[in-house]
Amino acid sequence: MRSALRAATRLALIGSMMSCGGPYATPPAQTPSAPTTPTDVADVRGKWTGTVQGTNLSAQSVTMDVVQTADCVDGAWNTDADQWAGAISGYAAKGSFSGLMTFERVAGGPRCTAYGNVAGEVTGTSLRWTSIDALTGDCPADTLPQAVVLTMHRQ
Repeated sequence: MRSALRAATRLALIGSMMSCGGPYATPPAQTPSAPTTPTDVADVRGKWTGTVQGTNLSAQSVTMDVVQTADCVDGAWNTDADQWAGAISGYAAKGSFSGLMTFERVAGGPRCTAYGNVAGEVTGTSLRWTSIDALTGDCPADTLPQAVVLTMHRQ
């Protein structure tokens, strides 16, 4: 729970950079009712579990909590080992997602951050997103995650 709170807090701090306007970007004055998702948009909301891996990033178990309003998707993720955490923000279309994913190393090496574009498929129960280009950030070059693949299943 503490990891999810840390990830949500980080997402709020970077919300102005990447958010498409979801609740993580600007805390609401009151709890909103559950948004509806149009039928031509993938429903990505909810809790997800799976793995994240890439060059210089061994496969790690990950959890992600996602909120969505229409096609706008925002969320926070963290590895189960609390080594990495970050945020996602982007847009869902029927069967797909494209957006930005941030990474912050919080343990297991020097603290650093990175971000990059990701895209991929979404079904009712699974998603698989890959980085489109090289991640950019202040992580040492030999530890900067590259060729990232996020594979998850809805909880």
